[in-house]
Amino acid sequence: LENQEGSIQWQIDIKDEKISSQKETEVMEEQSKTEAVESYDVLPEERTVVDRNVKENYQYTVLADGTVEINGYTGTESVLSLPETIDGRIVSSIGENAFRGNEILAEVTIPKSVTTLQYQSFASCKNLTNVTMESGSKLQTIEGASFFECEKLEGFVCPDGVTSIGNNTFWDCKALKEVVFNKKLLTI
Repeated sequence: LENQEGSIQWQIDIKDEKISSQKETEVMEEQSKTEAVESYDVLPEERTVVDRNVKENYQYTVLADGTVEINGYTGTESVLSLPETIDGRIVSSIGENAFRGNEILAEVTIPKSVTTLQYQSFASCKNLTNVTMESGSKLQTIEGASFFECEKLEGFVCPDGVTSIGNNTFWDCKALKEVVFNKKLLTI
């Protein structure tokens, strides 16, 4: 009889563990969702997200300094001049993966106000042939893999202010014939 009670107790414990486990899983899933949202907002102070918006095919984030980072593009233009301002705010950055995988884009002009091209900002844009930096460009940093797998990219002229180009920036750019570096470039 004692073994039977233990057996019954054991089955109840397993059932309680399943219920407890299910509740823990639900709590963990909710925490993961919260952490995912919070982790997106945990950026260095100068990159702190204030607001996320969409305007004229551009998904963008308003940063703590009041400037804008373009995070995505939903338009269909193959020749594109990125705006210097969105909603009256200066565009200072092209965000991580902002144009990644855009197979329509063939030519892009980046405004002089942009100081950073984030990680993989134009990666895998298979038809991108030409990237032009607007005259007077304030670009300082080109993060890793920014033009990774841009198979048709033919050349790139590095603006004078760029001091850093990240790893694999031009990896697998099969048509690349020339990259012109500036004298201020410190790291590649």
